[in-house]
Amino acid sequence: MDLDRSERNEIAKAIVAILQEEAPGSVTELHGSLAEGKADSYSDIDLLWEVRDEDFTALCYGLEETLSRVRAIASLRFDIKTQRSTKHRRAFVRFSGLPLFWWVDLEIFARSIRCERHFDEDNPLARGAEWSYTHSALMCAVAAIKAQLRGRGSTALELVSSGFQKIAVPVTGANAWERIEALVDAVYDADDAQALLAAEVKSLLLQASAVRR
Repeated sequence: MDLDRSERNEIAKAIVAILQEEAPGSVTELHGSLAEGKADSYSDIDLLWEVRDEDFTALCYGLEETLSRVRAIASLRFDIKTQRSTKHRRAFVRFSGLPLFWWVDLEIFARSIRCERHFDEDNPLARGAEWSYTHSALMCAVAAIKAQLRGRGSTALELVSSGFQKIAVPVTGANAWERIEALVDAVYDADDAQALLAAEVKSLLLQASAVRR
């Protein structure tokens, strides 16, 4: 696995620069393990983007085009389960050619919402559109692989079980590695649209299991 941390750091810096360029006066902050100096080779990129209320909707709609100036985008999804307001979004982004571990977790807040921490959770419009459960299941597999590499076996089992749950398939496999493989194979068989990503995850799984076994 080619996990050059300097490349991830450069990508993070580029994202911050592009977001600031797209919305002058906005605030972009690095969060999580990268910000705390505790990141390992498998850590993803956590960011928060605070924008003016009047710019929020347009910036969310244009996010894919904006981030594609950093690098070609493999996927961009808004997470409806953590979306708590019409002025709050959480996006998961994968850039083409980067390790699957290095997804971008970007929270976007309108300035008033972030300051007041007032979320209109009862508003149906706050929740956004559904996303692909098969894609989400594969990302559970990636997270489970990451947990295995970190020696967190129980976390890996929880993540892979969540992936099976998303696609309504019974959990199979005697251990975490076998369960991850079974999950990836189930998605590959079930959804042609996710076949390429499933193949990438399968390749990652083979490399990771060779490292840990």
